Order: sequence, then C-alpha cells, then structure tokens
Amino acid sequence: MLRVLPLAAMCFSLPCLADEPGANLLENPGFEFDWDEDGLPDDWQMLTQKGKPIGRNSTDRPQSGRVCVFAETPSTDDVGYWSQIVTLKPGMKRFRLTASARAQDDAQANVSFSAYAHGTSKWLAADYSLNVAKASPEWQTRTVEFEVPEGTGSVRIALWCNYAAKGHGRVWFDELRLQPLDWKRAAAPANLATNSGFEEVVPTGGRPRDWLFSKSGGDAKPLPHCDQPHAGSVSAGIEVEPGGSGLLWQWAPMSKGWPVYRLTAWVRTEGEARALGSLSVYTADKEKWVSAGYELFDVEARGKWHRVMGFYEPPPVDGIFKIALWAKANEQGGGKVWFDDVELRPVDSVPPTPYVPSTEPLAATADERACGFVVFNRNYLNLMPPTYRPSPAEIQQPIAVAAALGEYEPISVGVYALEDIEGLRVSPSEFHSVAGASIPTDCIDVRVVRYLVKRSHYGLQDRVLVPTYLEQDDTLRVAKDQVGQFWLTVHVPDDATPGEYRGELQLTRADGRAKTRVPVTFRVYPFALDKPEGMAFGMYDAHQRTVPGPDFLEAKYRDMRAHGMTTVGFCGNLGAVLRVVDGQVEVRFEGKTGLETAMDAYLRAGFPEPAVWLMGSDVRQFCTQLGPIESEEFGRTYKTIVQAVLAEGKRRSWPEIIIQPEDEVYAHTKRFEVAFRELELLKEIPGVRTEMDGTNVRPQLSDKTYPLTDVLVHCYGPMRYGRRVYPRDEWLDIAKKYHADGKRIWFYNVDTTGYHVETMRFAAGLYLIWSNADGLLSWAYSWGDSKPFDDYSGPRGDTIFFYPPRGKRRGGPALGLEGLREGIDDFRYVRTLTNRIEESQRSQNVDRRALARKAREMLDGWIARLDLSRLRTNRSMQGDWTVQTVSTEGQTAVGGSFKLDVGLSLDDYNRFRQSCARYIETLAE
Repeated sequence: MLRVLPLAAMCFSLPCLADEPGANLLENPGFEFDWDEDGLPDDWQMLTQKGKPIGRNSTDRPQSGRVCVFAETPSTDDVGYWSQIVTLKPGMKRFRLTASARAQDDAQANVSFSAYAHGTSKWLAADYSLNVAKASPEWQTRTVEFEVPEGTGSVRIALWCNYAAKGHGRVWFDELRLQPLDWKRAAAPANLATNSGFEEVVPTGGRPRDWLFSKSGGDAKPLPHCDQPHAGSVSAGIEVEPGGSGLLWQWAPMSKGWPVYRLTAWVRTEGEARALGSLSVYTADKEKWVSAGYELFDVEARGKWHRVMGFYEPPPVDGIFKIALWAKANEQGGGKVWFDDVELRPVDSVPPTPYVPSTEPLAATADERACGFVVFNRNYLNLMPPTYRPSPAEIQQPIAVAAALGEYEPISVGVYALEDIEGLRVSPSEFHSVAGASIPTDCIDVRVVRYLVKRSHYGLQDRVLVPTYLEQDDTLRVAKDQVGQFWLTVHVPDDATPGEYRGELQLTRADGRAKTRVPVTFRVYPFALDKPEGMAFGMYDAHQRTVPGPDFLEAKYRDMRAHGMTTVGFCGNLGAVLRVVDGQVEVRFEGKTGLETAMDAYLRAGFPEPAVWLMGSDVRQFCTQLGPIESEEFGRTYKTIVQAVLAEGKRRSWPEIIIQPEDEVYAHTKRFEVAFRELELLKEIPGVRTEMDGTNVRPQLSDKTYPLTDVLVHCYGPMRYGRRVYPRDEWLDIAKKYHADGKRIWFYNVDTTGYHVETMRFAAGLYLIWSNADGLLSWAYSWGDSKPFDDYSGPRGDTIFFYPPRGKRRGGPALGLEGLREGIDDFRYVRTLTNRIEESQRSQNVDRRALARKAREMLDGWIARLDLSRLRTNRSMQGDWTVQTVSTEGQTAVGGSFKLDVGLSLDDYNRFRQSCARYIETLAE
C-alpha cells in the first residue's frame, strides 16, 4: 500500500501545513480545456472498470471557471473513473493531493492514487481512502498527503463516483492539485567520477585509483602506460584480442532529483578496437542491478584523441552508478583503446542529436535568391531533417510519378530557405492528359510535413529532429538555411483515363513577393491492382479517441482501410454485461465500449480479412470469480462467453474473429501458463482460430503452443529472436512446413517509431514477398501518452502511426503509415503481375508464355538481390543513419540518409515497381 499520512478531518487550509508544496503536476486540473469540443476534458480519460459509467464536462455550478466534470454510475453494474497519469521527476516521493467535489443524493465522490514502476505499467501500490464528498450538494474540498514506494515513475490520479444505496448516483469534481513535498534536487556537482584523469595510481600494480578492470569476453588486459596521454601524464588503456572485450569501471553516486546524466570522455583507438561507455544503476548496497544505459557512446577514434559524449535517463531510485569504459574488438582483429578525462554530470534533459549536412552550401541562382527559396525533389523515402541541404541533382530533378487506377501515390516537394520565410503556400493545379482527361484537385490531398524530436527506437536515448507526420495544411514556415517539405497524395480515380497527365504546383510566398511553378508529370497505368486476398495488413489499436467526433472509431478504421490495411488488431475488453443467473452464465450485449462497438465499426469500414482480438482482462477476471484458472468452472465459463461472442457475431454478420488471449507471453513464464490454458480452451471450441505474437522468441515454449496456434506472429521477421536471420532457403522450408500444417505466418513490429518510412514500405512489400509470409501487424496505430507530440514526456517515447489533434496541432498520419501503404501497393503490384504470369503460362500463345518467363526472371532477380543478413534480431528498429560521427563537442551526430541495409537503394523501390508495371501492362495486351 501507499503510505498515507493522516491529516485531521482531511480538510485544511494550506497555511496549516508544514511543508511548502511545489507546482501542480496535473494537466488541465480545472477541466477548462477541451481541444475538440467533444465534451471530454483534455488530458483526462473516462475509464470503464465494468458496465457503462458516464462522464462528461459540465457547466452545472463549477467551483470556479466555466467547467467542471461529472461522473455517474447508472447502476451497480456500472463502475468507472476519470483518470490522469502523471510522470514523476526523480526524487519525488511525498505529495499533497487536493480535490473539490460535490455529490447528488447519497452518492460518494472519492479520489484514489496508484503508483507504477518507472518506465512500465507495473502496479506498485494504491490508496483509495480519500472521500471528498458524500451526499453533499455543496462543494467540499479535501486534502491528503501520501508517499510512493521506491522506484515509482508515475502515479495515476483517479476520480470515482461510488454508487449510493439506491444503486446509482452522480458526483462532480473541480480544481484538482497534485503537488510534490520536500522535493529539491541536489546542487549539480562538477564531476561524479573520481580520479577522472587517471593521474592517481595505486602503488602496487599501477592501476588507476578508484578504477577496477574486468574482462567481459575473450582476451583483454589493462594497459599501464600510454605514450601519448590526452592530458597530464597518464591515460588509462585496454588491449583486446580479436573478439575480446574488457572494461574499466568505478562506482559513482547519483544526484538527487536529476533526470538525466551525461557521460563524457576523451578516447583514442588503435587497430580494430572500439571505445564504448555505459552507465548501470544498482541498489545503494551495490548488490542488485536495476537498469542500464549501454552504448552511450560507441566510436572508433584512430590516430588522435576525440571527445565523446552520451546521455542516460535512470529510473527514479536511490541507487548508485557503475561507470564502465569498454574496449571491444571484432573477430577480424584486436586493438587498443585509451581513455582520459572522464566526466559524469547530471543535466536537465537529453539534447537532440544534431544532423550534419554532407553537401556544400548552395550556390543559388539569381532567380532563386529573388524568390528566397530553392525547390528540390528528394525521394520521399529519404528523410530530410531541417538542417539537410539538397544536392544539385535533387534541385534539377523533375517530378514524375506513376500510379495504377484507384491507387494513392505521394509527391514530395522540398524547399530550402535562403532567408526566413514566414509563409509559403502550395497550390496544385488539375492534371490534364493529351486526350483531354483530367484528375481534379479534389483528388489531391495537400499536407505539410511536421517535425518532432524522436528516438530512433523506444529503448534508445538518441533523439533527432526528424520529419514525423503529415498535417493537413498548405502553408509552411521555414527558417533560413533550413528545409521544409510539402507532401501531396494523389488518389487516382477508379475510372480515370489511362495516359500521361501534366500539371503544376504553384508555390507562393505569403508576402506576395514571389511565385514558383513546379511542373509535374503523372502517368496513369491502364490497369487496377489486384486485391491482396488472404493477406493480413494491419495495426493494433484500442478504443482510443484519435480524431474528433462521436464516430471516431469508424473514422480511424476508414483511415486504416484507405492506407491499404485489411485487418485490425483490436486490443481491449469484451465490454458485454457478464453475470450468472440461476446458475447459468449470461452474456448481454448492450452496445458498450469494447469488442462489440469495435466489430460494428470494423464491419462498416469494409475490412476484407478476419479481425484480431487481443483480449482484455474482463473475461478472464469474470471467470476467475467462479473458479481458479485451472478449474473446470473457469473453463466452462470461459468457453461459454467466447461461444456467445461467436453467436453474436454470426447474428450481426461480423467477419471471423481470430483470438489472441494474451500479449507477448513467451518471455514471461507466469503469463505463458495463463495463455496456454486459454489456448487449450479456445481450441476446444469448433471453428475458433487463435493467434500468438512472439512465436520466434523462445522455441521451447512456442513448440508447446504450436498445436494450439493458427497464426504465428514472428517478432521482426524471418528470424530467431536475438540470434540470427534465417537464410532464404532455410526460411522457405520452415514456412512451407507452417503452411502444410495449416498455419499462417505474420510479422510483428518491424518498426515502432512511426516515422521510418522506408522500413515500413519494405516490411509490407518486398519483405513479405521474399519470405512468403502472410501478413504484417504493427504496434500501434495511435498509442501514446497524454503528450504525443513530446517524446520527452515518458521514458520510452510514443509509438504512433497516426497523431491525434491536440490544441493547435491538427495531427495526421505519420510518415511510416504512408510507407506502409506504399509497401502494400508494392505487394499488390507483385500479386497482380504474378496473376498475369500464371494466366499467360496457360496461354496457347508462345510469345506470351516467353514474356511471362521473362517477367518471372525479373521478379526472381529482384528478390535474389535482397540481403537480410544485417537486419537486427533483437530490436524493432530496422535501419540506421548512413553517416554517424561526433560533433566538435563530443556529442554523437548523424547525417546522410536513414537507410535499411538490405541491398536496395531508395530509388530501387520505384525502379522495381516500374518493372512490374511494364510487364503487367504488356501481359495484359
């Protein structure tokens, strides 16, 4: 339990309290802000525990301002609460919570607080004792102080309506305050590392005082003498043999209240060795490892000294650091690493990783200088941070694109500012063909690329200001010597006349000073793409509001369909009323939030493939009330509920529901046993198909579930998790066996950033073709905290492929979502061509059969080019910056392109598609 500090009568004025509180940690504490005017306050969620509770904004006698909120439980079957999760700063342990409420009739307004472990949703403790108002029509204010356990990273504040004796009630809340007590961070020390320059040496052995040496793998040894120290007379070194690694390390204190630490050092390397730095957190007694930040820097610095730097955000614990300076060598050769002038200091935040342009400053023409900007054409797969500089080839590159009937196709336009530009607007014309046909402007969606500071992976600490999502706007601002980007998506009408179209994009400055016309050539192919029947392209999603309006769930699903998806992985509770009547389990569907409303929206959106249901906890919790999970009563109840869902789906013409009982269990023994029991029960129901993700994580467990699992979802692709990517011939044999056993193979979370556009295009297209897999699922369509535009707001950032509107930000699809659609289209081009090849091979026309053979050779040639051996097997981020260097200050910097290393250039994707289109068109003649 949380430690609650008793306060007499629980109601005080602040002068009576001994501790001076800090600022309010709650967002929108008075409920005054409602960005989409949907009647729900920003930053708060109305969550359902059971039934169908009600919560809305209210203008009925707020305590202050214009608005308060109410919570209502219509019956004893309805329980819910307003919720906000607050991320804590390190060192925050004691808090003061103040709330105002009033209650109708004999209803009761309560406030609870729950503590969660840093960086996770693991529950640590809770207290529900703060009763703010009971049967009180007038506003009551109550205050409580509480203390959270060690390791708490966030707290949930929940506002409850506890139903009255009548079985229903309504309460109102206003003016919440959550304030830290006794929280003061320590003064920033000059350096937490001792003997940081290695000048003090232990007399026996020559080891630097306060530093220890350990071998990690292979052969490694400390070096007592450096011929070229960086400063002073001593630098510490490590020599490693091929494949070896060793480290110098010391213990260092943590500074109270600081969220981030910066580790810097001067390094020099020789041979094939690399220099790395890490910080590990242990309990204060040094007995237990808590967490770590590895590879805070990882460099080769041959020949001369370089300053290097890395940042780490530790969990909020009273612990101790282990500073480790590593030398590692590859299998091809050994080497030496030297270290000097190590510094560990607390800082306020992780600064963005700089992007360093690789091209020379532009030599603009007179016309370009008069306009104040330069227009260029860079492949939309090629990320361009604001500090990117276009190459001469990109400035001269014409815009020419092509698409099939009914296809969506992007056009990217880059702008390099020669001076500050306050407003630059793009206006597309109609596209006209020589035959007199046109593509109207209402088929062209105009957006501006917005930039956010994002991690390259949720488990890493790097942050780069990158193009992230597409906002529906036609005007951008660009600072001098930086770039901006327009993104237009052309939706070719299904009945468009094939041929070549021409149009233009007009760029106009808001000050009216200059206009530029950019010609566009757009070819419409004389065919439509075949549907990807039997393929599952989708994303996990919950019942979260990401767009305004009452039909937000259907709006989300329609956007998914427009992006080519064929399924959804719905994550959530069943939401039906579950009860036992006269000894019989009753399942009543009343249109409440959960699977029922999701499936109705799924049906209306027109998804062609079965849905996936990642079950929430309500079914299992209800069943465990009647018996433990291994009992017959649990099994009988569980199957009865699932059978009721299937019967309801049949009655309402829902598509098939593939059931995933638990999420990612193969790394969690206890949860695995629960999932295994549920899989056994599900397979006892005729016709039920099951899905499990992470089936390549622990073979000894996935072998156990194999007979019970119909859809095998492999993390990241055709690989053994954390071990190796299978060679293609070996993988195809594995896939052949899966298919012979009636299994489907999907891939999962090839990318979880949302903005890696090439990665998502490859994953949905050529990756699936290479592997003969049956689908791709990603986490998640829109899954972030209350600040989705701030990657610093949580310890793991946000996993988002569609950004919700917030305040002045309109939100929109992430670049990775556009990449997914393009990858699905790549797959459809191949599916269409393959179908034409098979038709042609049955033809009596010898020339057509010969052409089909050439088309097959072309496809096989492209697939043979792919080399997947360098894909990561333990991380969902695939790809990296082609230039990785160190800034003059020692901070890691990036440049070049963010590239997937699979044997393709970024331009190869369109070359491949054009080759497919040419053969499709020819074989159809």
